Amino acid sequence: MYAQHPRSDESAELFGNLVAKLAECSLVCTICADACANEEGDDLGRCIRLDTDCADLCASTARLLSRQPVIEPDVLERLLTTCAAACQRCAAECRTHAEHHAHCATCAEVCAGCAEACEQAAGRLRTNAES
Repeated sequence: MYAQHPRSDESAELFGNLVAKLAECSLVCTICADACANEEGDDLGRCIRLDTDCADLCASTARLLSRQPVIEPDVLERLLTTCAAACQRCAAECRTHAEHHAHCATCAEVCAGCAEACEQAAGRLRTNAES
């Protein structure tokens, strides 16, 4: 869909794939937070908070990337870096619960992949800005 936009450019493949990863991560984090809220006996408050923070940042970033032309590159680079950091923190927290909660294991994996994708996109933006 991203590449079909009339103002799409060479970044369509990079950002189109990233939008899909961000949307998936937002959904997985939302589901993980809800599952954590329904687990009995474990203190998952921090996990829930990091899940919801990550879900909101990923959803907002996906929405901003969906607009053409994309927002200013320096702002986008900072946003992607922030989103990557939130995904990394969420992944780290979910890993601490992964042994006992399958939803946390899945969330950790998806968040780690999203963080990597955000970092790669931010790196490409930095490289393009330096050229």
